[in-house]
Amino acid sequence: MRGPDRLIVFARHPGTPDNPGLVKTRLAKDIGQQAAASLYKRIAEHTFKQATSLEQVQCVVLASAQQEEQKVVQWLKELGESPHQSPHHGSVSVSSQAQCGDLGARMLQAFEDAFQSGASKVVLVGTDAPGLTASILQAAFDTLNEYEMVLGPAVDGGYYLIGLTRPLGCIFKDIEWSTRDVLEHTLVRAQQSGVRVSPSNTLPTLQDIDTLQDLKSWVANPANAQHEVYEAAKQGLQGHSS
Repeated sequence: MRGPDRLIVFARHPGTPDNPGLVKTRLAKDIGQQAAASLYKRIAEHTFKQATSLEQVQCVVLASAQQEEQKVVQWLKELGESPHQSPHHGSVSVSSQAQCGDLGARMLQAFEDAFQSGASKVVLVGTDAPGLTASILQAAFDTLNEYEMVLGPAVDGGYYLIGLTRPLGCIFKDIEWSTRDVLEHTLVRAQQSGVRVSPSNTLPTLQDIDTLQDLKSWVANPANAQHEVYEAAKQGLQGHSS
């Protein structure tokens, strides 16, 4: 019998207006920590909304540290969710990321934990891409019916989504994260290991918002004017004086 599908969301708690969390640090250098945290909160909440709308999928939010778990649980409750202690179909649960090294090590551990618990297809996303939708997430799971790996390419040369049907340590180790070569190097590693990767255009290319230039580009795109994050993004830019 095929195991459940699992969606993993890596997230940080944004803190409060009076005490903003250390999120979007590169962006915060230009627009201020409070504005960066406020924008991050809106993008994360959009991501949660898309993630929890999928039926028959176990959604697991992994906080950046164990001490943030209860804060994330309360955050989700404020959004109308009822987090469970363990993954269930059509529900959300909260745990924390393994404190085992760089981003690659933490992602690999998240995948390994999911597969060891019986998941058959696992998709992992962050909370950086406001363009992420439930339909994109569903398309990723559907693609894994045919391929072993699917990637959602980001404008900056990385990826906003990765989906697997089995743990693949080769694609997470010795990668220079937050560079323009992440996606390319990941694909090379996968192809060298004989992994069946879906075509590069399977999922749309989205804009992560990590820097001031990312923010400017996203706000300047007319297609984003009606997005629920747009006003927060504009406010973030208005606080930038240069």
